[in-house]
Amino acid sequence: MAYQCFLDAVRVDWGDISSTTVLIRGWKFDGALTAAGSRECLVSLDADVMDGGEEVAALAVGTHLTELGIRQACHGWMIAAVIKYIKEHIIPNRLFFTVTMDIVEATPAVTAADIDEALYLYLADTVAPASEAEIAEMEKFQLCGAEQDENLCCVICMDEGDGFALMPCNHVFHVTCAARWFRINPLCPLCRRRYSKPE
Repeated sequence: MAYQCFLDAVRVDWGDISSTTVLIRGWKFDGALTAAGSRECLVSLDADVMDGGEEVAALAVGTHLTELGIRQACHGWMIAAVIKYIKEHIIPNRLFFTVTMDIVEATPAVTAADIDEALYLYLADTVAPASEAEIAEMEKFQLCGAEQDENLCCVICMDEGDGFALMPCNHVFHVTCAARWFRINPLCPLCRRRYSKPE
């Protein structure tokens, strides 16, 4: 089995232009595409990429590749590919993007075109992002008094703070983090329930 890596970027309206999020999704392809897991990491554009500090970004991405079970011998070229992509496509624009890194494990006989088509069909059918109308509804989910609960922590950004919202699946995230997440992936990061606006 060999790995093929596909990089793309999704424009988001929320974020800090000094950093970009890399959403790493693992897949297996044996005639049908199967999701094998996903991880998300933050890469500082200024310190980690622009100023030659690629080793920090490499460590962050490499840690998540290991957690996804990607063979260590393949980390080098995958990390180099995502850093090159960020330098060529994200930094020049200085806009709010999330980089998607789809890593597909398949037999060497499977072509990149076959995998690309399978990814497109799978994502279009099962994980199309939430609509802007659904995202807009999140503003109405604000939790009253949630900020007083010192134990609340958003699992998307792993931070506390305020501005929490209760999703239809009853999980709690920062409104801004949830909007960013669901623009890329409509499945709750905790329970994998598809996001849909409440009736």
